[in-house]
Amino acid sequence: MARPYSFDPKAALEAAMHVFWQEGYDLASLSRLQDAMGIQRGSLYQEFGSKKKLFLKALNHYVVHFVDPGIELLTQSGGSGRDRIKRFFDMVPTDESRGCLLCNSAAGVAGTDDEVRQIISMQLGRLRKAFDNALVEECEDQNKRRSEAERLTQLYIGKRVEARTIL
Repeated sequence: MARPYSFDPKAALEAAMHVFWQEGYDLASLSRLQDAMGIQRGSLYQEFGSKKKLFLKALNHYVVHFVDPGIELLTQSGGSGRDRIKRFFDMVPTDESRGCLLCNSAAGVAGTDDEVRQIISMQLGRLRKAFDNALVEECEDQNKRRSEAERLTQLYIGKRVEARTIL
């Protein structure tokens, strides 16, 4: 019979997400992760497998809680697409010095890890497609719409990276 955990795996994952978000994958040491999560190294490996697997779970947790709501806003019906895009950018925090875990990872670990690169590419593709969806009513030209969706995606990435430089 397996021993019950003496920690809450969901709370530990949330804590790990914040460490990765603040420090990035490379700088997030196992000891820093353990301290933040309130668990021992053996429990970390038993529950999450490895630092990389923990990171992937933390990244997914971030997407569910911070990226998916924006995508949902952009793809919902009602109101103009431009209105939804404006609301999307209005809800992007300008005082979040950590930026965006997805964007940070695109500039960091994704450069050296194919699996992470694929996940980030897929998530940014979802965002691009959501912008495209919001623009359908206003732009029938598919090429122009895709170009504008790409521009908006790059604007989002730029704003989130820039947020890391604000003191």
